[in-house]
Amino acid sequence: MGDAIRCIEALNFGFMPYFVAVLFLSPIHKSQSKVLTMFPFNPRNGMLHPLWWGALFLLVLNDFILKASPFAGTITGKLSDFAGLLMFPLFLAFALRVRQRGAWLSVHLATAAVFSALKLSAGFSAFLSAAAASIGLSFYAVVDPSDLIALSVLPLSFWLYPRLRPLVAPNRRSVVTVIAALFAGFATVATGATPVPRTLSSHSANLMLADLNFINMTGGSVNVQVQELALTPKPDCSMLSITELRKDQFISLGTWEQPNGEGTSVLPVSTVGSEARCKVVLLTVDDAETILLYWNSEDLPIREVPVVYGSELQPEHIQDATIVVYKEGKRYYYVLRGMVGINYWKNPINTGESVY
Repeated sequence: MGDAIRCIEALNFGFMPYFVAVLFLSPIHKSQSKVLTMFPFNPRNGMLHPLWWGALFLLVLNDFILKASPFAGTITGKLSDFAGLLMFPLFLAFALRVRQRGAWLSVHLATAAVFSALKLSAGFSAFLSAAAASIGLSFYAVVDPSDLIALSVLPLSFWLYPRLRPLVAPNRRSVVTVIAALFAGFATVATGATPVPRTLSSHSANLMLADLNFINMTGGSVNVQVQELALTPKPDCSMLSITELRKDQFISLGTWEQPNGEGTSVLPVSTVGSEARCKVVLLTVDDAETILLYWNSEDLPIREVPVVYGSELQPEHIQDATIVVYKEGKRYYYVLRGMVGINYWKNPINTGESVY
């Protein structure tokens, strides 16, 4: 029993390899694996085991607490993927009343296929987002091929869960099963919900959605105004004639005060990922000269990026698809990384750095 308790404590602190190692080596697991045959198996048995509950707990803890902390970043994003893929197949098998090996394998193959499509295809992610919105749900998945490393937990899920027996007293199994199903259903929907938009709204977490990220590194708060080109149809970015654009063709998306060391999405999340392929905006910071930014939406996929960056961000550490404003005395200058065109409004740009 001492080993089992250490297993639960290890999982709660995110030490998954230690948890799995102790699980395999513990006398409890060895003795119980002789009692329970592999197939047919009842997915409910796995849902009454600390391993599955630990993955569920880690998923919720990560998405609702860790991602909203100053430590949010790449690691928290990967934790969600690993924990979710360790939790979800068993929950899906329970919902579909899977019992046989073939169906159990199909659940894992389907999970892997959908997860891969979400991480590789912005179009598929947008389709699922639209489908969820049609039934009143919010869903969003970040397109990031590096997240496919989380698929490595699926073989563990396929092999391990049929070998587990419930560690809950028989008279409590029905109640715990209902709680597990409700909790897993909530986690599946809630952890895929779209993060709160940063642009033009308050934001408490340290992650936001953005295609082009704007960061203030002037040393103080700045007033930011964004205007978007309202032409219909939208122009082709590769054939954009800047000299023919007029100020009255732009509509204001709002003005906000942005603290030093914080980022924001140049466009509101509601317009990010819209049908317009070419994005054209005017960005004004304080009383500095307005700059024109334009990019192809296919070149800048929507992603989760931090909100808070601290008081210093050196140009060499700026990530792709990011524009940073700095200030020296009364002079503002911009550093831009990514496939984005930049000009002063009606004037060729001659300061800052641009990487195309």
